[in-house]
Amino acid sequence: MPHEIHGRVQKFGDIGPAKVAVSTRRVAVPCLMALACAACTAGADLPAGVTADRVLMLRPGMTYEEVTTIVGPPVRMETELPRHREGSMDVVHRQVPTANPFGDRVVLTFSRPVRFAMSYPMLWVTLEKGRVTDIYAKRYDAWGLDSEGVYWYREGKDPWGGGADFRELFSPSPARR
Repeated sequence: MPHEIHGRVQKFGDIGPAKVAVSTRRVAVPCLMALACAACTAGADLPAGVTADRVLMLRPGMTYEEVTTIVGPPVRMETELPRHREGSMDVVHRQVPTANPFGDRVVLTFSRPVRFAMSYPMLWVTLEKGRVTDIYAKRYDAWGLDSEGVYWYREGKDPWGGGADFRELFSPSPARR
């Protein structure tokens, strides 16, 4: 049954522009606040075995079995194809999934990007012919748009990084303990 509100005839089902604006604000403001809070947080998608102390136990020359005994299995394993041409393009460092850790050059990934997190850790271990040559960790910032290395240990070189930033980034959260 229609009735008049502020000089306007309102019909059943017509909630009016003022009510729509208030209802939209009631929903939009909490949603935007939740999104803003989520966007400002750090995240980590690391297996339970990937902690700062365990990553620091990894050494160049270790085997795949030794690595997985310390930090657990990788979340992804890829082989790096040799440099080649595709049409008119030189292709360098192309990686494709593999199940064989004993190839010429294999990259083990022990973390995943975290959607909507302002920062998150990533860890890679590179094997050549089944032996570790590099352990590299970095922190992605600005929702993955920027990154900074926090630890690197390469065959024939002294380890670099591994300080407070690295330890904080790879410290076990209560959910991973």
